[in-house]
Amino acid sequence: MSYTKGKWYKTRSESRLGVPEIFVRVENDTESEDICCLIGCPDIEANARLIAAAPDLLYACKIAFNLLDSEPMPTPETESVIEKLSFAIGNAEQ
Repeated sequence: MSYTKGKWYKTRSESRLGVPEIFVRVENDTESEDICCLIGCPDIEANARLIAAAPDLLYACKIAFNLLDSEPMPTPETESVIEKLSFAIGNAEQ
């Protein structure tokens, strides 16, 4: 799975029509580029924060999965968390 590497962040502006819009951008060593633009949707700020956090969240899920999956005798609760992490990672990497 590949995605645009670098620091993802959001920036807010007003569209030409006066509707709020937020760009999620990525900045790396050589350039800055737009990942997506949200325009006037409900919960625009929360959606943009979640999208901008996606690479960090995926990384954290992988670390948690590897840590929990290496337990010699996982509890049923741990197995449930491992299953949920595996599902989330799989969705992100399709």
